[in-house]
Amino acid sequence: MAADVADCVNTRYAVLNGRTRTEASDFEAFRRRYGRGSEWGRVAWAARCMEQFLTAYSVPIAFVNGEKLAALAEQLDLSGRRPTGAQLLDCLINRSDVARLVSQPGRRFSGPDGRFRACALIQARWRGFAQRRRYLELRRRRQAAVVIATAWLLQLRRRVARVRLSEARSQHLDGYRRRLRLLAKNWADWQRQRRVLVHIPSAGLSERTRSRLGDDGIDQLQAGQMARLCDIRDPNVDVVLVCPRPVSPEVAQYFSRLAGLQPAIRSGRAEDQADASRRFRLVVPEAVGQFRGLPLCLSTLLNYSPKALRQIREVVVGRRAFIVPGLACADDLAVADQLDLPILCPEPGALRLYSGSAGVGEILRAAGLPMPPGEAGLAASVECLADRLAALVTSNLDVGRWQVTLEDSVDEAEDADRSRRVFDTERLRCRQWALEERQRLGEAWSTSWSQEGVKLKVLEELHQSDSAGLSGQCGREFLAEFAARGGCIRACADGRAARVSADLCVEPSGAVRLVSCADGGGSGGPRFVPQSALPPSRLSELCGRLGSACFERRLIGHVSVEFDVFQEGGSSAPAVLTAGLRFGYSDTAAMAQLLQFATNSSLDPVGHELTMRRRLPGGGGGGSSSGVRHRPRTAAAAVGSTGSGRQRRFAALSAGLRHSGLAAVDFGVFFQLCKARGVGFDVADLTGTVFCLAESARRDRLCVLTVSNGSHRARAEFARVLAAINEELGAAELSNFADYLPPEGERVERLKARGSEA
Repeated sequence: MAADVADCVNTRYAVLNGRTRTEASDFEAFRRRYGRGSEWGRVAWAARCMEQFLTAYSVPIAFVNGEKLAALAEQLDLSGRRPTGAQLLDCLINRSDVARLVSQPGRRFSGPDGRFRACALIQARWRGFAQRRRYLELRRRRQAAVVIATAWLLQLRRRVARVRLSEARSQHLDGYRRRLRLLAKNWADWQRQRRVLVHIPSAGLSERTRSRLGDDGIDQLQAGQMARLCDIRDPNVDVVLVCPRPVSPEVAQYFSRLAGLQPAIRSGRAEDQADASRRFRLVVPEAVGQFRGLPLCLSTLLNYSPKALRQIREVVVGRRAFIVPGLACADDLAVADQLDLPILCPEPGALRLYSGSAGVGEILRAAGLPMPPGEAGLAASVECLADRLAALVTSNLDVGRWQVTLEDSVDEAEDADRSRRVFDTERLRCRQWALEERQRLGEAWSTSWSQEGVKLKVLEELHQSDSAGLSGQCGREFLAEFAARGGCIRACADGRAARVSADLCVEPSGAVRLVSCADGGGSGGPRFVPQSALPPSRLSELCGRLGSACFERRLIGHVSVEFDVFQEGGSSAPAVLTAGLRFGYSDTAAMAQLLQFATNSSLDPVGHELTMRRRLPGGGGGGSSSGVRHRPRTAAAAVGSTGSGRQRRFAALSAGLRHSGLAAVDFGVFFQLCKARGVGFDVADLTGTVFCLAESARRDRLCVLTVSNGSHRARAEFARVLAAINEELGAAELSNFADYLPPEGERVERLKARGSEA
């Protein structure tokens, strides 16, 4: 009994030079304590592991805690693993002394078979290093092979995709040409028969331009042409309008009521309104919300919207129909091919060729249109820009202002200060000296060598001064953009020149139709219809020559052109210079449809007058909830009448008004505010104000049209309406109303003129 108690208390034993003293009493006591049954087998295995560990590190003496060793043996028996050095050290009583010996460098090789273990370790490490190096090289080659194979497969897929895309584009182009020939052959008959117009106001710009503009810029270009719906003024025309964004119920209701006003406009009685919702369809591609962050044009989204295409197909099936795009691209042809409809636009390749500044210059020269001095298609280089600007200034010293415009600039969606710079030659210190040099040299001035000294002086001053506005942060940004995009230089008229804009339609038959003409143009300010700065015969001649030049190059569809008109010398006839040319259906052309719809009028192709049939004084009637109000007919309605039983109308319009306060006001509330300020439209007199709501992402855009029977009255009413809206909406973070309002003094004069006309 006393022996058993001693065994339980004393379970430690000593290990000398890696060997256990098995004959010692302490080990005998340890073996008696754990030698029952199968327990001793795992304990003896743990004791041998301890001996091997101590032998490897040449530990002279160690005292083992038997209880801990037995517990470790039981734990390792369950896990099936060999004990580690740290676990064995935890089973020693003199752990600190042994740990100090074990931690000495090279201690593990100081035992009796240390040289063997050192050789084995060196060989193992070397073999591991060599194997790892071979493995890393194999892995690198394998990864390279995977990359090469993946790139090759992707290249093959891209090649196959390019071939298929090229074949599809070729099929689309063949179908476009075939359907266009049929449309040109039957164009005259189609204009007299019932038909459907599928309007797709898409901005098919290049990928680089769309990426630069972003979603907001593309949205501005495509959201301002809801007035295309007014093509239903022709009783033989039904309209399908593809919208770039989902249309809110209030906007849809507004245009439904606006379309229903056509009978009231024709009769002069507000109670004659009818439901015209069956004559137009608003279609929104379902892919609009699926490509966030990608500035895709509307035709691309429609091409990937089978539901929207099905809706259009349901309307046009079995009926005469054709597509009227915005700025066409290859996806417009793909949509036309899916719908099997002709499309009124040029081929994308020809459009891409002639849309640049060099292509526009070629068309204008072929048409014989007067062009200002300048140079187009400049290389994307700042040195080239400075050299050509100095050369143009030297050879045209009488020109006071030069404009540098970036290639692919979009006035409606870009800040004018970021896309162009105006250079004033009056700010050159050497200009007076250059004029004296030209006078001194006389006829010899026409040679290039005589101008070289003046050119170098101008070039030096361009680099040193800010006369061209190319210094500072904005100037450096402009030069960086020019170095990336290139551009053109042209002489621009001074502030005394009048701007005339015209929208043409080059029909498939070759005829050129004048869609609209107006005073004003460019990226800012309203436009006034009809134009009065240029004789109608002169404008018709210029537009006819331009349309013929476009048709010769198969550039059919809608074209917008602007002219600068000014008096030159003692001549009584105005001088004309072509200020710009753009392809595609413009916002002004859409607003012209709204104008003719609201006034039941048409543009006289000879006199360029907006005329309508004289009607007898109509009955009364209440106002319309679509922002249209009925006013009693007055004697002022006789102003602008012609002797042929037709009445003239004048209008001021703008499709680019923006005010951030519009987003915070419901359209119903907005119309109530306008009604309270006396803003509305008289269906009996066909004068007043009509709005065209633009469904944009920011909901801050508004198209305004004011109609009157006098030019000054229309302008004064436009200024009054904008001032009233601006006052009601209040201060805004973003507003360009000030660009469209005349100065205060001019506004007062127009109001006085309006009162005198009344």
